[in-house]
Formats: sequence, structure tokens, C-alpha cells
Amino acid sequence: MHACITHLGYGEPILGILHGDFCFSNILFDSRMDSIKVVDPRGLSEVGLPTNYGDLRYDLAKLTHSVIGLYDFIMAGAFDLEFTLSEEQCSFDLVIHADERVKSIQDVYMSHTFFANTSPRSVIPLTVLLFLSMLPLHSDDKNRQMALLANAMRLYSDFVE
Repeated sequence: MHACITHLGYGEPILGILHGDFCFSNILFDSRMDSIKVVDPRGLSEVGLPTNYGDLRYDLAKLTHSVIGLYDFIMAGAFDLEFTLSEEQCSFDLVIHADERVKSIQDVYMSHTFFANTSPRSVIPLTVLLFLSMLPLHSDDKNRQMALLANAMRLYSDFVE
């Protein structure tokens, strides 16, 4: 995970107006108006004060945690997980129940370039750290907590290593 932290130091922040919790559960589609609405902004400054200004790569990483990290599938329990944790061994077998439609959306998303030529691939290290930061928040459900950890490891293995 040191590689993820090191990666955060690369490049300059891309400053702008951000949401702060830009994930699927906070994005609503209004079919009557054919528009998208975002709710529950959570932007915080470096000193913990509410703000709507910051590094846009964070919002892209939060969106990536929904699209590529399949966070909402894990929250819904749409996964199978087998894991072994001991002093000698740590292994995970995580299967997230995403169909071919989801995979085609992921492919389109990964091929897209966002603001300032920022790609989803470039924020995967931050996305991995987001999944790791969620572990204490899900201590009420050990299986879901382990799925979040396994998913962080999957993303790290697939995109960072």
C-alpha cells in the first residue's frame, strides 16, 4: 500500500469545485427532467471545515470506487467471499456478482479521460486507500469488512502493481 501513498504525491492537485462524496448512492437521475442531481456533499478543508473546493481527483476516485471498485455491490451483499487469515497466511477469493453489462460500463469508464486529462486508472491508488479507510466503518459486519479488504487488494493487484 506504500505504492498507493507514494502515488498521491505525483502530480499537482487539480483544484476546483468538488462534491466530496461523489459515489453512486449520492447521484440521482431524474428521468422526467432527463438530468442528474447530486446530493449529500461532504467536502472538507485540510483543517476539517466544510468546503466545496478541493482536489477533483478525490471525486474521481470516489466515482471510481463505485464503477470499478463495485462498492455498491459489496454493500448490497452481492458477492461471495472465502478468506483465510492467520499469522502464516492471508488469502482471499472474492467474487462480486456483476454481469456483462456492468463490465461493459467499466470498460467505457476506464477508456474515458476526465478533467485535465485525468484517467480513472490514475486515481486507482487513491481508490484503494478509500477502500482501506472504510474498514473501521464496517466492523459491524465482518464478512463485508473482509470483502472491502479483499476488494482493495484486488484493485491494487489489478491496477497498481
